[in-house]
Amino acid sequence: MRLFDDRLASMQPTELAASDIYDLDWSRADFRFACLEFLIGLLATACPPEDQEAWTEWWHHPPAPEVLQAAFAPFAAAFVLDGDGPRFCQDAEDFPGESVPIERLLIDAPGENTVKRNTDLLVKRNRIAALGRPAAAMELCWNLGDAVIRRRSVLACW
Repeated sequence: MRLFDDRLASMQPTELAASDIYDLDWSRADFRFACLEFLIGLLATACPPEDQEAWTEWWHHPPAPEVLQAAFAPFAAAFVLDGDGPRFCQDAEDFPGESVPIERLLIDAPGENTVKRNTDLLVKRNRIAALGRPAAAMELCWNLGDAVIRRRSVLACW
Protein backbone atom coordinates (compact mmCIF):
# COMPACT_ATOMS: atom_id res chain seq x y z
CA MET A 1 0.00 0.00 0.00
CA ARG A 2 1.09 3.57 -0.61
CA LEU A 3 0.35 5.84 2.31
CA PHE A 4 -0.52 9.54 2.17
CA ASP A 5 2.97 10.44 3.44
CA ASP A 6 4.34 8.53 0.39
CA ARG A 7 5.69 5.63 2.44
CA LEU A 8 5.08 2.05 1.32
CA ALA A 9 3.64 -0.51 3.70
CA SER A 10 2.46 -4.10 3.58
CA MET A 11 -0.97 -4.59 5.04
CA GLN A 12 -3.57 -7.28 5.46
CA PRO A 13 -7.04 -6.92 3.94
CA THR A 14 -8.39 -6.36 7.48
CA GLU A 15 -6.40 -3.10 7.61
CA LEU A 16 -8.01 -1.88 4.40
CA ALA A 17 -10.03 0.80 6.14
CA ALA A 18 -6.99 2.54 7.62
CA SER A 19 -7.29 6.26 6.97
CA ASP A 20 -3.65 6.68 5.92
CA ILE A 21 -3.87 4.43 2.81
CA TYR A 22 -3.65 6.36 -0.42
CA ASP A 23 -3.45 3.61 -3.05
CA LEU A 24 -2.44 0.07 -3.85
CA ASP A 25 1.16 0.01 -4.98
CA TRP A 26 2.16 -2.79 -7.35
CA SER A 27 4.96 -2.91 -9.89
CA ARG A 28 2.53 -3.71 -12.70
CA ALA A 29 -0.92 -2.37 -13.58
CA ASP A 30 -2.35 -5.89 -13.99
CA PHE A 31 -1.27 -6.77 -10.43
CA ARG A 32 -2.91 -3.57 -9.14
CA PHE A 33 -6.18 -4.28 -10.94
CA ALA A 34 -6.15 -7.91 -9.79
CA CYS A 35 -5.70 -6.74 -6.22
CA LEU A 36 -8.57 -4.27 -6.59
CA GLU A 37 -10.82 -6.99 -8.02
CA PHE A 38 -9.78 -9.38 -5.28
CA LEU A 39 -10.51 -6.88 -2.50
CA ILE A 40 -13.86 -5.85 -4.01
CA GLY A 41 -14.82 -9.52 -4.36
CA LEU A 42 -13.71 -10.30 -0.82
CA LEU A 43 -15.74 -7.42 0.62
CA ALA A 44 -18.78 -8.24 -1.52
CA THR A 45 -18.65 -11.89 -0.47
CA ALA A 46 -17.71 -11.59 3.20
CA CYS A 47 -19.72 -8.54 4.17
CA PRO A 48 -22.22 -7.43 1.55
CA PRO A 49 -24.13 -4.29 2.52
CA GLU A 50 -27.79 -4.77 3.35
CA ASP A 51 -28.80 -1.74 1.30
CA GLN A 52 -27.52 1.52 -0.20
CA GLU A 53 -27.69 3.23 3.17
CA ALA A 54 -25.45 0.62 4.80
CA TRP A 55 -22.97 0.91 1.92
CA THR A 56 -22.90 4.70 2.27
CA GLU A 57 -22.36 4.36 6.03
CA TRP A 58 -19.29 2.14 5.53
CA TRP A 59 -18.02 4.50 2.84
CA HIS A 60 -18.10 7.45 5.25
CA HIS A 61 -17.23 5.46 8.39
CA PRO A 62 -15.15 2.39 7.42
CA PRO A 63 -15.37 -0.68 9.64
CA ALA A 64 -12.76 -1.42 12.27
CA PRO A 65 -10.15 -4.08 11.48
CA GLU A 66 -11.82 -6.38 14.03
CA VAL A 67 -15.11 -6.21 12.12
CA LEU A 68 -13.36 -7.11 8.86
CA GLN A 69 -11.37 -9.87 10.60
CA ALA A 70 -14.59 -11.49 11.81
CA ALA A 71 -16.20 -11.17 8.36
CA PHE A 72 -13.17 -12.58 6.52
CA ALA A 73 -12.47 -15.43 8.98
CA PRO A 74 -14.77 -18.02 7.32
CA PHE A 75 -12.84 -17.57 4.05
CA ALA A 76 -9.29 -17.56 5.45
CA ALA A 77 -8.40 -21.12 4.37
CA ALA A 78 -9.09 -20.27 0.72
CA PHE A 79 -6.24 -17.78 0.68
CA VAL A 80 -3.40 -19.89 2.06
CA LEU A 81 -0.58 -20.02 -0.49
CA ASP A 82 1.31 -23.00 0.97
CA GLY A 83 0.34 -26.47 2.08
CA ASP A 84 -1.00 -29.76 0.81
CA GLY A 85 -3.72 -29.91 -1.80
CA PRO A 86 -5.11 -27.10 -3.93
CA ARG A 87 -4.40 -23.60 -2.68
CA PHE A 88 -5.27 -20.05 -3.70
CA CYS A 89 -6.48 -20.05 -7.35
CA GLN A 90 -5.19 -23.58 -7.92
CA ASP A 91 -7.08 -26.40 -9.55
CA ALA A 92 -7.23 -29.93 -8.15
CA GLU A 93 -6.83 -31.45 -11.63
CA ASP A 94 -3.51 -32.22 -13.24
CA PHE A 95 -3.00 -30.35 -16.47
CA PRO A 96 -1.72 -32.35 -19.42
CA GLY A 97 1.16 -30.96 -21.42
CA GLU A 98 4.51 -29.40 -20.81
CA SER A 99 5.26 -26.85 -18.14
CA VAL A 100 5.68 -23.31 -19.41
CA PRO A 101 7.66 -20.33 -18.11
CA ILE A 102 6.03 -18.31 -15.33
CA GLU A 103 5.97 -15.23 -17.56
CA ARG A 104 3.25 -16.88 -19.68
CA LEU A 105 0.83 -15.90 -16.91
CA LEU A 106 1.47 -12.24 -17.67
CA ILE A 107 -0.91 -10.38 -19.93
CA ASP A 108 1.89 -8.91 -22.05
CA ALA A 109 3.93 -12.10 -22.50
CA PRO A 110 4.28 -13.62 -25.97
CA GLY A 111 2.04 -16.62 -26.62
CA GLU A 112 3.09 -20.12 -27.59
CA ASN A 113 2.83 -19.53 -31.36
CA THR A 114 4.74 -16.25 -31.12
CA VAL A 115 7.60 -17.99 -29.34
CA LYS A 116 7.47 -21.04 -31.65
CA ARG A 117 7.60 -18.87 -34.78
CA ASN A 118 10.17 -16.51 -33.25
CA THR A 119 7.99 -13.48 -34.08
CA ASP A 120 8.24 -11.72 -30.73
CA LEU A 121 9.48 -8.49 -32.19
CA LEU A 122 7.49 -6.09 -30.00
CA VAL A 123 6.58 -8.46 -27.18
CA LYS A 124 9.78 -9.91 -25.80
CA ARG A 125 10.19 -13.29 -24.15
CA ASN A 126 12.36 -14.24 -21.18
CA ARG A 127 11.83 -10.94 -19.37
CA ILE A 128 10.50 -12.48 -16.16
CA ALA A 129 12.05 -15.63 -14.74
CA ALA A 130 10.35 -15.62 -11.34
CA LEU A 131 7.56 -13.94 -9.40
CA GLY A 132 7.38 -13.37 -5.66
CA ARG A 133 4.49 -14.90 -3.75
CA PRO A 134 2.31 -11.77 -3.67
CA ALA A 135 2.86 -11.07 -7.39
CA ALA A 136 2.20 -14.70 -8.34
CA ALA A 137 -1.00 -14.73 -6.27
CA MET A 138 -2.25 -11.51 -7.88
CA GLU A 139 -1.43 -12.75 -11.38
CA LEU A 140 -3.31 -15.99 -10.75
CA CYS A 141 -6.22 -13.93 -9.45
CA TRP A 142 -6.06 -11.71 -12.56
CA ASN A 143 -6.03 -14.72 -14.88
CA LEU A 144 -8.94 -16.31 -13.05
CA GLY A 145 -10.98 -13.11 -13.28
CA ASP A 146 -10.03 -12.65 -16.93
CA ALA A 147 -11.09 -16.23 -17.73
CA VAL A 148 -14.48 -15.64 -16.09
CA ILE A 149 -14.98 -12.45 -18.12
CA ARG A 150 -13.99 -14.21 -21.37
CA ARG A 151 -16.40 -17.07 -20.59
CA ARG A 152 -19.25 -14.64 -19.93
CA SER A 153 -18.48 -12.82 -23.18
CA VAL A 154 -18.61 -16.06 -25.15
CA LEU A 155 -21.83 -17.17 -23.48
CA ALA A 156 -23.41 -13.76 -24.12
CA CYS A 157 -22.72 -14.16 -27.85
CA TRP A 158 -24.69 -17.43 -28.03
